Amino acid sequence: LQIADELDRLGAYVGAGGGGENSTVEFSALTPTLDQVMAIWADVLRNPAFKEADFKRIQSQTVQGLQAQLRDPGSVGQRVMSKVLWGDNHPYGHLVTPDEITSLTPTDTAAFHKAWYGPNNATLFVVGDTTLAEITPKLEAALKGWADAPNKRQPVPVGARPAKPVVYLVDRPDSAQSVILVGSPQPPRNPADDTRISAFNALFGGNFTSRVNMNLREDKGWSYGARSMIISGRGPRTFLISAPVQTDQTKGALVELRKELTDIVGKRPPTNAELNTVRTNTLLGLSSRWETADAVLGTLQDISLNNLPSDYWAKYADTYRNVTPAEVEATAKAMIPNQNHVWVIVGDRAKIEKGIRDLNIGDVHVVDADGNQAE
Repeated sequence: LQIADELDRLGAYVGAGGGGENSTVEFSALTPTLDQVMAIWADVLRNPAFKEADFKRIQSQTVQGLQAQLRDPGSVGQRVMSKVLWGDNHPYGHLVTPDEITSLTPTDTAAFHKAWYGPNNATLFVVGDTTLAEITPKLEAALKGWADAPNKRQPVPVGARPAKPVVYLVDRPDSAQSVILVGSPQPPRNPADDTRISAFNALFGGNFTSRVNMNLREDKGWSYGARSMIISGRGPRTFLISAPVQTDQTKGALVELRKELTDIVGKRPPTNAELNTVRTNTLLGLSSRWETADAVLGTLQDISLNNLPSDYWAKYADTYRNVTPAEVEATAKAMIPNQNHVWVIVGDRAKIEKGIRDLNIGDVHVVDADGNQAE
């Protein structure tokens, strides 16, 4: 409370967060109180207390959050997809469970901090009314003597597409909807491909006017919204389609999704009209991308964490304008070379299983909310 009260008095913010592949310890301050807030931030960064009462509170909140996820069909689908797409031994396939969180102690978190938090694993980002010459000595003084951490980040293994399509069914009795996910592992990010991948994803499922959404929502009326996305990390990425649909149209939605995946690399390649629509939406949206300090900070972090060229965003618009339908089609064929996708369906098994099996998409495995075999 003393730190919180002091930050309130100074009109400042210090926060920490993390998950996945990075963590942050950040602060914002007014220029007149910058030195005082930076001192608090540096102390929090280097000497966290991990008090028992605070730890227990956060631990309880985390467990409750995980338990809520296990009751949400969309979250269950995401968990199962991670497990079955990447496997238990891959960092992207490991699922955190309530029991795992409950077993932790303040000693564990202190050990993690000691193992990972050091200048050798850190990058500083500064956005505000200051200069490098002005802020550098302040940071050097605040972090003087900060020792390197023993652990260093490791490369993330790539994934492999399954040899044939496979379906995982999670039973959620009496569910009014079925959540359908279609996933495939993709190579690590290559900045040179970003605009072509963005254009492909936007016209296929990323935008409201995309093929998948216009089919399942606007034409069929089976879903409030269906979309596709590229899930990125430092390592390999995931191409994922997400389509929550009404239970009695689960089979029909599966047929339509298979059709869209086939058509985009076959008889209905991307058109110039589709590309013009997504190009216009994307380029006009750039004008508001850097309106706030936080937005600028996010861009700097993206450039650093993903090893983007320093002129990446300066050239982005012109690069996007030059993307052609043929390039988008080639990108689609590279990302969807065959129909060997992983399908995860969360819904009322009694009502949807027969229809799923009738389509003969692939072997059907009934699993629980953690992706473990349920029968």
